[in-house]
Amino acid sequence: MKKSMILIAMAALMLMVTGCRKEEYASPAVYGKVFCDMSHPIVGDSVFLKAEVADWGDCINSATYTWTIKKKPDGPTKTITNKVYRQSGDKSLYEIPCSDPWIPTAAGQYTISMSAEFRYTLGDANSVMHGSARAKDGMVTIYAN
Repeated sequence: MKKSMILIAMAALMLMVTGCRKEEYASPAVYGKVFCDMSHPIVGDSVFLKAEVADWGDCINSATYTWTIKKKPDGPTKTITNKVYRQSGDKSLYEIPCSDPWIPTAAGQYTISMSAEFRYTLGDANSVMHGSARAKDGMVTIYAN
């Protein structure tokens, strides 16, 4: 009788352990600073803006990036928006955020910011299927020809 109680207790314990599974939730990516892909861009170059990735997030199906470029001190503002999707078979989006090409028309210093809107393949901890994040602002100097 004692042996059968021990076996039943062990079986119940095994069922409890194997039945426990960590819940999986979506989470937004975390970004560092925005930067330019060229070390010495000049007026007329095709410039690509990128953001450092501190954490890839989880279960991100697509991201819409909005890049805002403002000439210092009171120049015009340009906005570039692009959308990317996770690769088929990947659990989440694992691509460094990169803008469509920007062709600066004037030399000077520019402040660059990036915000991201996400669509998840799974809900987050609150069952929400979307999220957002921002990168830290960066600076880029465009040089004359």
